[in-house]
Amino acid sequence: MVSECLQNREATVVDADKLIKRSIAFFERLKEKPGTKTLEAKRAAITSNFCDLPITSRNKITAIYDQQLLSSVENNLNGDFSQQEAVIATGTNNYEKEYESLFSELKVLEINNWAPEKFVGYGEQEIEHLCARFRLNANKIKNNFRDNWKTAL
Repeated sequence: MVSECLQNREATVVDADKLIKRSIAFFERLKEKPGTKTLEAKRAAITSNFCDLPITSRNKITAIYDQQLLSSVENNLNGDFSQQEAVIATGTNNYEKEYESLFSELKVLEINNWAPEKFVGYGEQEIEHLCARFRLNANKIKNNFRDNWKTAL
């Protein structure tokens, strides 16, 4: 699901972040309450039979521990994305704070987050921070943002 979102050219970083957080919550839930396919696989392992086919044990094949696998996937989703983004954007190791700061600034760029009532200066502080973070011309971008903001609402 996250991969499909990232391949969509209209997807935003904020959209991808929401999907990653949703995926993390899904894997956390799977650790507590296994899904139907997991239960089916466990049942097949106990009965040594899957779809009327016998299952034989082989010493060469290592068992996969579902809790460990889910924890690993969850940790990778939880840590890698936020840490990489924070280091790239700021060069610091204060991952979580920088990650949340970046996304709160990016949310200003999402039309569905814009305030319905117009007021002068909406989102300009966040845009200035983003421009400083990515070394962009703040004045030009703020002017374009104002123009788009006025016409969109």
